[in-house]
Amino acid sequence: MAYDVDFDTEGTMRNFIDAYEMAEEDEPAITFIEAIANSIDAHATDIQISMRQKQDGRGVLKIADDGDGMTEKILKENYHKFSVSSKEKSEGHGIGFAGVGAKLALYFDKDAKVRTTTKSDGGQVLCTLMGWNKASSKLEWENIREYNADKDFLISKKHGTVYEVDLKKDLWRFFKDGHASIIKKWYNSLLLGHYKISITVNGEKLGPREIKVKDKQSISKEIKVYSEDVRFHFYILENDTEFENDEKGMNFVVYGKYIKTDKINWGGRIKPEYENKIYALIEADGLATELVFNKQNFHNRAKKYIETKKKCEAELNIWLNSIGALREATDLAPTKKMRELSTILSTLLNNKEFKNFNPFLRSINSPTLFEDQNGSETGTLVSGAQISTGTKGNGGSGEGTCVLGDDEENKAPVQDENGNIKIEEHKRNRKDIAIISQNEENNNREAWVDPARKAIIINEGHRFYKAAKDSNNSDVKIMQLVKAIVDALAYGAAEKPEFENKYREISDRKLDLVIALMKKT
Repeated sequence: MAYDVDFDTEGTMRNFIDAYEMAEEDEPAITFIEAIANSIDAHATDIQISMRQKQDGRGVLKIADDGDGMTEKILKENYHKFSVSSKEKSEGHGIGFAGVGAKLALYFDKDAKVRTTTKSDGGQVLCTLMGWNKASSKLEWENIREYNADKDFLISKKHGTVYEVDLKKDLWRFFKDGHASIIKKWYNSLLLGHYKISITVNGEKLGPREIKVKDKQSISKEIKVYSEDVRFHFYILENDTEFENDEKGMNFVVYGKYIKTDKINWGGRIKPEYENKIYALIEADGLATELVFNKQNFHNRAKKYIETKKKCEAELNIWLNSIGALREATDLAPTKKMRELSTILSTLLNNKEFKNFNPFLRSINSPTLFEDQNGSETGTLVSGAQISTGTKGNGGSGEGTCVLGDDEENKAPVQDENGNIKIEEHKRNRKDIAIISQNEENNNREAWVDPARKAIIINEGHRFYKAAKDSNNSDVKIMQLVKAIVDALAYGAAEKPEFENKYREISDRKLDLVIALMKKT
């Protein structure tokens, strides 16, 4: 005899809530966050929130939008089934959970009822009431007659949805007192006017979370990443207490919803007076398809996300340098031992065994073709071929290759036995990875990678470095230097997708690199 698989509705709701990285006392905010996310996913441009208290002390929270609305089929077969959604990633958006936003309010209040009124393009207005069946511990719903207030709102719209829930007193108070801070944290890009979506609360337009900028120091710019538009807004905050520390850095936003904050590894390059005052909004709607289940992070291996982050960091460095927020490159001259280590390290990091530890790897495995009158081969100049932007021969500082477009003036050589030009193969070599010292007595790190200077910075102000330097044992000095270098490389490697959660592999690779460096020194 076969049995139906029992579905634990409440337990599943708990799992959705746990997916949000949020303190327990703040969890009811998820209901609010998800309701607005679902409106955005429905392509709403007008989101109206209203709150009122009833005579029995309970409160009513209502969110109405002019989004796509739901057909009778979607309302019945998707909306009222748990974890089922009509959302498609190919349509964009997808920043809300799959059809669970309206239902999560019922987890926090078992006596609550959710009334949903919707109007699709066909003009049909539908209304349902959903709540708990306490006898079966299951959610249930029924069709009901629409309320005039909701119907009036929808009559003025081509389509839309009104979502209303009545809440117990303490939960109602949570939303009444905290709605502004919740919306301003999670949807400040909307409130700043960066998207064509308005939010009103009890008939009044909600203002944004104010970003107080130091000396008008801010910049906004739009770039392309994989043909997708990315808008970034960089700010130097007036003071370092304006935002919480976990908000300092690069704040990624998708279709107006805050997703996550990425810390920036300054590598000691930022001036102390700027270090805790950098706030950035990265509005990258194209990353919607890279979101993981909890909609608060991106897939670690997502190339689009990695490339977006890299390009925005580069733009941020350029801007910070232009306003004088970065240190001058007045480094101490590298010692003889550092120059020796630099050459050895550069060779090792080009080996297959350690290449994932190389933070500046832009090597090309095969030689590059160059036009050369003394060349031993023939070739043809064509559009669309790769051309090296590095230096041929030894001692160069190659920066990679680019693919030329259909441009008569920009052509690159390809080997062709019937060609009319002479070509030659040359290996591209970069300069050794620089190892330089910098005195940072208040910095707890022994060493770090500086992407801007393409160097490993040794903190000669660190107490471990000082202790090793004062030692009469040369092996101790070298060992400390090698350990600091490898730790800095491993820290950067740990952020690469290929090392995701592979801590043992990183540890083993660190030890192998230390041993290899020590043998050669």
